[in-house]
Amino acid sequence: PFHSIELKTYSGNPKIGLDLLTGKFLHSGQHLDIGTQGDPWTLPAPSERFAYWLHSFDWLPDMVSVPDNIATVRARFLVDRWIEIYGDWNPYAWDNDILANRLFAWLSIWSAHLADDSLGERAGLRRINVMRQLKRLRKTFKRTPHGLPRLKAAAVLTLGGLYMKEKNAAFLDKGLDLLNDEIDIQILPDGGHVSRSPEQALKALHILTVLDNALETRSVSGSKILLRAIERLRHVIPFFRGANGNLAAFNGGSEGDAVLMKTLIDTAKFKPKPFVYCPHSGYQRVEQNGMVLIADTGATTPRPFDHEAHLAP
Repeated sequence: PFHSIELKTYSGNPKIGLDLLTGKFLHSGQHLDIGTQGDPWTLPAPSERFAYWLHSFDWLPDMVSVPDNIATVRARFLVDRWIEIYGDWNPYAWDNDILANRLFAWLSIWSAHLADDSLGERAGLRRINVMRQLKRLRKTFKRTPHGLPRLKAAAVLTLGGLYMKEKNAAFLDKGLDLLNDEIDIQILPDGGHVSRSPEQALKALHILTVLDNALETRSVSGSKILLRAIERLRHVIPFFRGANGNLAAFNGGSEGDAVLMKTLIDTAKFKPKPFVYCPHSGYQRVEQNGMVLIADTGATTPRPFDHEAHLAP
């Protein structure tokens, strides 16, 4: 059995969620229409990128953000169908990168939407499959790609340990140790991400904030390394935002998730101190009369974190 951990909601767009509930799965200019009762798991994906997004369940927060019980029912159905078809093993769907994404998506909404329903057997099968995936991720952690995927994988192992009522040390303790190691590697002293991508920094903040929320809810102390990383990330994100509030699109990043920035940064309690230079990330900022200039003045992104690096925004 799992503990109940009611986590705060940091992401999810209800407008996109409504499209998903009508069966319209849209991503990167491609679409898959599964109808209101179907599922995407037996249909060919339009592309590998689309398949990655599907199996990562990156769309799940949007679906369950719709304030209607039908969203929860539909989410459970799609999770259960995935388990029926891919729950034992699949070389693509169980790749560590996708595996960590999927577990993060499931565990972030577990108690609110996936933990229980009238079909008790289904809920039990979900828990069993989550444990199976967690064990796989723990065993093969070193196969996870460097960078944000490893940070998320470490956070997922920790989250899994927080949910477990029994024998959780092998996940919780190991996850926290791995997480501290990845934070030391990936979060720079000025708050930037080692990839030098502002969007990667925003995603890292999301991952660590969800985990911190879970630790606090379970009354488990997080490390000073975790808390310091969150504080640094929260202060660096505003540095990378233009006059319109969007992120500067450096090193493979986009303008960022508006919902994430609203829930993580734009809060009454948080007032970032303005600064004009990120010495470790290698960026400078000039702001005057409503105009903002952000310049990349740093060195090349170090390997192996440079797979999305480039010389121009």
